[in-house]
Amino acid sequence: MIDAGTEFGPGTAYGNALIKCGETQKRIGTADRELIQTSALNFLTPLRNFIEGDYKTIAKERKLLQNKRLDLDAAKTRLKKAKAAETRSSQLNSARLEGDNIMVNFSYMLNFLHVKWLKIWAEEVTKSEQELRITQSEFDRQAEITRLLLEGISSTHAHHLRCLNDFVEAQMTYYAQCYQYMLDLQKQLGSFPSNYLSNNNQTSGTPVPSTLSNAVGSSAMASTSGLGITAPSSVTELKES
Repeated sequence: MIDAGTEFGPGTAYGNALIKCGETQKRIGTADRELIQTSALNFLTPLRNFIEGDYKTIAKERKLLQNKRLDLDAAKTRLKKAKAAETRSSQLNSARLEGDNIMVNFSYMLNFLHVKWLKIWAEEVTKSEQELRITQSEFDRQAEITRLLLEGISSTHAHHLRCLNDFVEAQMTYYAQCYQYMLDLQKQLGSFPSNYLSNNNQTSGTPVPSTLSNAVGSSAMASTSGLGITAPSSVTELKES
């Protein structure tokens, strides 16, 4: 716009208006760059740092906590099954002892197997209890880590709220500047005098000045009949030129 206005000439209405519009657009462009820089520095950068840093850490620890919870549930289930099997074995062994008088040898073998079975289940219960203590300890430790990380979210939200306020403030400044620039431009374009603006219509049907038309009219009336025939063509040529 500025280059075209300079080419048309700052002395013309259209050229001057183009220059003023171009300068206003440059000011708006400068304000837009300042908005982008301010938004990137005060809002986008802290948000990106949180998403790529703290948020990934929190998500990772939270996923580990979920896995620890699943391990803890599995350990509790194994212990529950082991205790239930131990109880059934004890009940079955007591029932076998009541029939010792019927089949002594057979009962003796069954008792021997049941003792072995009880020992196995007792070991399984002990093992399950130990696994439960370990998984419970790991779960508690992971829960504490996740809790501490999540407690920091409150301060992060407060920081991001301040960043959001800075972003809104930057936008308010940007739009206020743009409005003021356009308002000034509108006043400048409206301050052109009417006769200064009329040069835009010179190429389409420019009226002949009154002095010239009077001169042409008087000369046409004073001319001879031969000259009167050529008068309209000369007026037409004058208008075209």
